[in-house]
Amino acid sequence: MIIFEIIVTIILPMFVLIISGTALNYKFNLNLNTLSNILIYFFLPIVCFFNIYNTSFEKAIIINIILYVVLYNVSLIVLTILYGKRLNLTFEESATFKNGAVLSNSANYGIPVSNLVFKTDPVGTSVQVIIAVIQNVLTYTWGFLNASSVNGKISKEQIKKMLKIPIIYGLLLAVIMKLFNLPIPSVLEIPLKQIDDGFIAIALLTLGAQISFKGMKQVDKVVVNAIIIRVLFSQVISLLILFSLGITGLLAKALFLSSSFPSNRSAALIALEYNNVPDKAAAIVVYTTILSPFTVAINIILGNLIFGA
Repeated sequence: MIIFEIIVTIILPMFVLIISGTALNYKFNLNLNTLSNILIYFFLPIVCFFNIYNTSFEKAIIINIILYVVLYNVSLIVLTILYGKRLNLTFEESATFKNGAVLSNSANYGIPVSNLVFKTDPVGTSVQVIIAVIQNVLTYTWGFLNASSVNGKISKEQIKKMLKIPIIYGLLLAVIMKLFNLPIPSVLEIPLKQIDDGFIAIALLTLGAQISFKGMKQVDKVVVNAIIIRVLFSQVISLLILFSLGITGLLAKALFLSSSFPSNRSAALIALEYNNVPDKAAAIVVYTTILSPFTVAINIILGNLIFGA
């Protein structure tokens, strides 16, 4: 019954919205840059602000979230470095392999999925918002560093890009307003709630529209092994860290869920910018996204079994 409920209330709605987005783009050739900008510069910072502002966190929970995310990402980075050496990859292939396996779609995919999974408890979504902010910072620091150089330096341009991430300022504004007990102006409460309610649909429709099948033939050891790490090893690492930190309950399920998300589209964009086998990077994003409804379903079932329904 639990499995059937998960499929009907979470997985099928995901499928419907993602496939609808793909079909709409195929029919009307949608402007993907416009859709992406609406999400990044309008929906995401507002959803981030709204969820963090309306959720109360204990200090211990925030510390656990940050500690988990740091350990999780460091573990994945170390794994991809060691794993990549055994594959005898070129620098370009290695950069794409590592970014595709480490950088997950925690914002455009993770937040709306968390909204579906934790619709009765906003804490689950707020946890994902915090993870999304950290993942964005990771993308614009380590992600670009990994793709662009071997000298271990972060350029001023990368720092500028990171400082332009709108979701960061949504988080900061929410934290400041909570610290000083500042209320949301009544005239903004209704539109903010409406924007938050509409985010799931627009995010998953956009994700579906962004799926391109042009790189589907680019399947080799880079693509296959990045998919294995993103889909399988990431969840094993997540469980090991959760067990070692003694995290349980809803927080554990929310953190574990974040390990099931597909590769971040930014990994493909970074590969394109630095000409690091971009077709293979696109293939990693497409395949992990196609597999994601199944990995998310399995993750939710395991999360309920291990950490309680």
